[in-house]
Amino acid sequence: MLYFTWLVGIGFAVLAGVVSALWLEAQDEQKKPD
Repeated sequence: MLYFTWLVGIGFAVLAGVVSALWLEAQDEQKKPD
């Protein structure tokens, strides 16, 4: 069960990092019209 908790925690952290990176990338593109 401990491994499952670790897996979910790490997976969620990675997912949050990817989502935030994509969101920041999208915001940067919105700022620049060209």
